[in-house]
Amino acid sequence: MHGSVDYTVSMKRASANSSILWIGHRGSPLHFPENTIEGYRAVLEAGGRYIETDVQLAADGMPFLYHDVELMRLSGTGGRLFDIDSETARLLPASFPERFGTRFHDLCISPLAEFSALLQAYTDATAFIEIKEESATHYGIDAVVDTVLATLDAVSHQCVFLSFDAGVVQRLQAVSEVATGWVIPEWNARNREIAEALNPRWLFCNRERLPMENRDVWHGDWGWALYTINDRETGEELCKRGFRHLETDRILDMLHASP
Repeated sequence: MHGSVDYTVSMKRASANSSILWIGHRGSPLHFPENTIEGYRAVLEAGGRYIETDVQLAADGMPFLYHDVELMRLSGTGGRLFDIDSETARLLPASFPERFGTRFHDLCISPLAEFSALLQAYTDATAFIEIKEESATHYGIDAVVDTVLATLDAVSHQCVFLSFDAGVVQRLQAVSEVATGWVIPEWNARNREIAEALNPRWLFCNRERLPMENRDVWHGDWGWALYTINDRETGEELCKRGFRHLETDRILDMLHASP
């Protein structure tokens, strides 16, 4: 058991001294291209200790830090990650030209193995690893989960492995003892049943789907992480309700801002 959290009680007991634990959503995507080692390193060097990344697989099964299947948005080129091998994928830009222009033109996408090496240099950091549904569907849940676990074996104690796909979470729990999380697709009775059956260490939820009253929040043995919160006022309101782990695109701004 993880230790049940009653968020009705938590809201009543929350104090002004409660601190938000910001999670860097895809690193620091307003300052660096998303899901890049450079972005994650900037967060960790600034004192952030919670980061989130996305994992997709190339054609030969090598996992990369990548959110989309299509290459255009981040890499500025046509095609799909599923259709190129890892040697070609390593040369893909990670420049996000629509947002950053040519500023990061020499930045390439990163294999998941490089993320493992980064975590080993920051042993007090925690990484939330989202295994994307598209890869699980394309390559099969078992193959994708086993590959990701093997790649991050050296730092698995620093990771929480999560997915929108409940089948991915089930596979993780069946073959390992790693911490798991489920990203709730919608707030409804059926998904509550799924959450209770999975009983993951974490539930991730879009903060706009969260009920207004804590009495309506699902209670269980899990912790909550909410996304995406890009203003401090909203973050402080959620923190007072007992929700401290908040995912943001603006983590460097949040870390540098005065409490």
